[in-house]
Amino acid sequence: MTLRAQIEPAVQERQPLRMTYEEFLAWANEDVHAEWIDGEVFVHMPPKDPHQRIVGFLQALLTLFVELLGLGAVRIAHPPRRPGLGTRCLCRHP
Repeated sequence: MTLRAQIEPAVQERQPLRMTYEEFLAWANEDVHAEWIDGEVFVHMPPKDPHQRIVGFLQALLTLFVELLGLGAVRIAHPPRRPGLGTRCLCRHP
């Protein structure tokens, strides 16, 4: 069953997509941008290339400014990594 076939009925009926943490780990792959919170799965739209390029540009610009004036450091938050899922799997354990 495709990801779209699994998600569409829940979206159309506004029913939450529920599964265990183990099921979520088996279900999610590198193409899934989803978050598991207490048994409920929240599927998010992945960031697009233009958005990522703008974030990278702003980080570089702000880092240069902050370093030139000795103001501290600029940090960009990255999602936690899960084995075999890269950075696409966000999970909050119960």
